Amino acid sequence: MMRNIFKEWIIFRDTEKDFDLNYFDNLFEGDLTEYDYDFILENMNLSYRTKSRLIEVKSFSAKKTTSDEIIKNEILFDIKEKTRTLRENGFIELSNEIENIKEIKYCSQDQFLDIKKQDSLQSEINVCLNDTFIDNMKYKEKIYYSINEAIYNIHHDYNINWYVLNEICNVEFNMEHYIKIFSQGYEYSCSENKILYSLRQN
Repeated sequence: MMRNIFKEWIIFRDTEKDFDLNYFDNLFEGDLTEYDYDFILENMNLSYRTKSRLIEVKSFSAKKTTSDEIIKNEILFDIKEKTRTLRENGFIELSNEIENIKEIKYCSQDQFLDIKKQDSLQSEINVCLNDTFIDNMKYKEKIYYSINEAIYNIHHDYNINWYVLNEICNVEFNMEHYIKIFSQGYEYSCSENKILYSLRQN
């Protein structure tokens, strides 16, 4: 039986009826079949790559463990990509500030949660990168902003959006290193003098 939210999605996508931007936040909630993904993405300018990445990130739930060295290296690679994107889009001072951070340190989940609640350097990075992504989306129809919010609600992490929807942005976001970190069950945050990482919380 078709879920009601799918029926409303069709109406939103194929007619002029308007919905609030966040109305479809739970579009990808629960177990979806490949047919469900095809159905949701039908008649949109999104390729098989977007669908395969959506299916991929939906599977990121189990915590895995890997060596500190591997995670630290992936963090450094991801930081390098993010500083490049920031610099190329005019955030020179911020990219320089990030490049000056040399220490990478593991912390507990509780410590990491406290850090995420603060108005940190990482918050500024995320805001600047997400503004860049939104400002450079190829399509301005409301449905693309709505699906962007629905994807955010899978893991509440805009890095996932930049990975899944990269093909509809005119700016190249290389998220491969971040996805390796995230898929192994880790996340990280930049502070003013160090980069802290921890096991990701559900």
